[in-house]
Amino acid sequence: MDQAIEDINTALGYEGGDRVRATYNAAAVSDDVDEQVNILDEELARYPVAVGIALSDANACEVQFDLAAENGIPVVAFDSGSDYQGLMATVGTDNDASAREAAGKMAEELGESGEVLILVDNSKAKADTVRESAFRDEIQNQYPGITIAGSCYMDQWADAGEETDPVQEILTQYPNITGIFATSSDAVLMALEAADAMGDADTGAEAPVIMGYDAEEEEVSALEDGRISGLIVQNPYGMGYATIVAAARAALAQGNEAVVNTGYLWVDAENIDSDEAQRLLY
Repeated sequence: MDQAIEDINTALGYEGGDRVRATYNAAAVSDDVDEQVNILDEELARYPVAVGIALSDANACEVQFDLAAENGIPVVAFDSGSDYQGLMATVGTDNDASAREAAGKMAEELGESGEVLILVDNSKAKADTVRESAFRDEIQNQYPGITIAGSCYMDQWADAGEETDPVQEILTQYPNITGIFATSSDAVLMALEAADAMGDADTGAEAPVIMGYDAEEEEVSALEDGRISGLIVQNPYGMGYATIVAAARAALAQGNEAVVNTGYLWVDAENIDSDEAQRLLY
């Protein structure tokens, strides 16, 4: 985002009060919907020329979006959007296509048989729900030898507080899973915990195949040592850059594509050292 701002100002010669600027604000916890709504209220009260937002809940901000529209403030969604019709653009990964590709990779790894658990980070975020539904649909329609054992929602565990041990829940409810598909980096790390427990020598069980999203340092290390079989690596740099461009264009009434696809790359042991993968790993 910062690079996009610098490039726009340099290319168009914007100086002084004409310069494009951005402020950043977020909830302390990424899935705290109430705090995100409150922050959006505060930011709209400052009358920015445009707003970019990664939505924690696809349906939570429609009142605020209506207010933004009434005041001529265009809204661009990035990373995780919504079906709100007034968005100027949605910038992010093709979640449907990437999850379907992951389903094919999982089926190949499992020999097209077994049980797979879907581990969902945020049951209210559109990015997570699209990934979940696309993966499930692809498995059920293309790989009949694989069963979807179920879906677990990490935000619902969090709401339950200390009464719920997520790893124990997985071990108890899904003792026979051979694969876990995780919809975010946090979900991948939770899957690693469960896989380590399932693959413990005392249980005699084999650790499930893990596939999911993002490329945090711990995920990359687990990919390199074989504990993760593959990751869908998004393009956060491109996502941030395109969001600023889309917001600036919307503020100038220049229009945007409804969806700006910032791409992704499937990364596994075979291509992790490639230049293409290394450019996206973070």
